[in-house]
Amino acid sequence: MRDWTGDEASMEDRIKAAEQISCRLVNSREFEKCIAFVQSSIKDSVDSFTIRMNEVACYINRQNWLDAVRTLDDAHEKYNSHGLTESQQHLSIMYYSLVEQEIGDVDKAEKALRELALLKKEDEIVQFNYSLSLIKKKKYREAIDRLLEIVIKRPEWGAAYFSVANCYQNLGLDGEAIFWYKQALKKNDAHNVRLNLSLSLLRSGRFEEGWREFENRPRTWNLDWLRCNWHPGDEIRGKSVAIITDEGIGDAIMFMPLLAKVVKDSLRHVVYADKRLASVFKRCIPGLIIETRVNDNRYKEYDVFMRLASLAGVYYTTKEDIAQRSSYLTCDEVEKKKWARKLANSKCLRVGIGWRGGVGRDAIEKRSVPLIEWKILGKGLNVEWISLQHRPDRDQINAANSCYNVDIKVFEKLGEDIEELTALIENLDLIITCEQTVAHIAGALGKECLVLAASPPGWRYIEDLDIATHRRMLWYKSVTLIRQNDWAICEKKIKALQ
Repeated sequence: MRDWTGDEASMEDRIKAAEQISCRLVNSREFEKCIAFVQSSIKDSVDSFTIRMNEVACYINRQNWLDAVRTLDDAHEKYNSHGLTESQQHLSIMYYSLVEQEIGDVDKAEKALRELALLKKEDEIVQFNYSLSLIKKKKYREAIDRLLEIVIKRPEWGAAYFSVANCYQNLGLDGEAIFWYKQALKKNDAHNVRLNLSLSLLRSGRFEEGWREFENRPRTWNLDWLRCNWHPGDEIRGKSVAIITDEGIGDAIMFMPLLAKVVKDSLRHVVYADKRLASVFKRCIPGLIIETRVNDNRYKEYDVFMRLASLAGVYYTTKEDIAQRSSYLTCDEVEKKKWARKLANSKCLRVGIGWRGGVGRDAIEKRSVPLIEWKILGKGLNVEWISLQHRPDRDQINAANSCYNVDIKVFEKLGEDIEELTALIENLDLIITCEQTVAHIAGALGKECLVLAASPPGWRYIEDLDIATHRRMLWYKSVTLIRQNDWAICEKKIKALQ
């Protein structure tokens, strides 16, 4: 095959070849290789609008939005005066809109993609990207209708099936979501599809299958830098076991009782834990061996190396396994007495609150309840409100204090020390929080807690359906799930405790 990129080729041939090569690299999802190729070509003055758009496609797929918009701007500055074709204009509109919905104005992005979708009704890629903008706007039903049309036209396109499943999952229709995730897997057996499938399975109470698929999280979340050798179905009883807690603090606390089973069942063990949790784990689980740094040489000496959450696939395979748990967290007695002294002047009900949860823009938006919307604060209840929020936003607190004529008590750097946070929660009468770490600490302590659950709730916040009198959280007997902004239940609970 002739090398059209060589010095003997005309510049036109070299540009055409570079366009084809960069396009092929995008289609084969070799994004880093494509970016390097494009940048090398540009240095050799082999450049065109199409080559730049292929580079943009790589940045978008890598979610590198800033480099995507920079490259778009550079391409338009250089090539607008050359007269772009209609197809090139449409492609750049689509790419600008995709970037816009991530780092800019979602409404503006949807409008642009809608106009483009009307112009290019037969272009499945345009229609697909418009569907993604509808998903960003939480217009799930409309997105599903459009995606199903794409599935009919392009039945081999796994991304369309995956997006349909995501819509159903966001609607809380896990049965439908599971069906479509499994259809997507027939087209493309990808880790992110299996991970999302696991979340719907777990939320549906299908734990054994759910935990098995949950094992796809390391590669999806870029946590596979440590090569764990445990696989679903592997035995750990009678073996030496090394465990790493690379989950968040809330999940580590939720799965903490599993470590007691490891102490009992394993031949020998070591747990590599976040240093904020080390003293908590040691106190609550007698005989537990903790290290706060992973020793490369040490963990390789063990028969099994696994993540803490993976133990759920061994010990929590049914709803009954989880529901039988009782409170298991205790606080440090010195810290408990210290906080009792700090709160000694309070003569009314002490209620701790947490209003922000999640990591990443979408999760934060879904799980959080802005403090200004906490109408319970303005009910004139005889309550001392205490912030349990990690790094609370002073502007939000000041605005709520002014709006509801309250004085929310704030303790600086709370949450940096889990021992302090645990002891403070132990000294409170009630906790009201969104989906976040505070809910797990309260539940593990056995403290009365109301969780303002998102709609639909995250997979952790599922009900024990055997309890008919109230929506008890399956994982914790003392935690009740309520809808976000259901302040009537909060008020009723406070008055019952007074």
